[in-house]
Amino acid sequence: GAMGPSQFIPATWESYDQRIEAALGVSVANPWNPQHAITATSLYLMDLGAGAKTYTAEREAACKYYSGRGCSAPGVTNAFYGNAVMGHVATIQANIDILEGI
Repeated sequence: GAMGPSQFIPATWESYDQRIEAALGVSVANPWNPQHAITATSLYLMDLGAGAKTYTAEREAACKYYSGRGCSAPGVTNAFYGNAVMGHVATIQANIDILEGI
């Protein structure tokens, strides 16, 4: 039952729709609209702790996004996802650094 490009469960989407509408200035948030979905994902990750803007907080938020549990929770085997996300972060930042150096 997950919806749209970000695969939100309907109940989770409903908890974000007003914030998406306010952030984007739209009257109805649509989980199938890529701009709305990415905005929702950003808000959700911030709420999961990524807003702290540290490696650990962003990795932990990625794991929570993936499975609802943090990377370091006992018995959790989802750290691979947080590690992969942070690998992408490093690659993107390296590319930005190259472009800014031009």
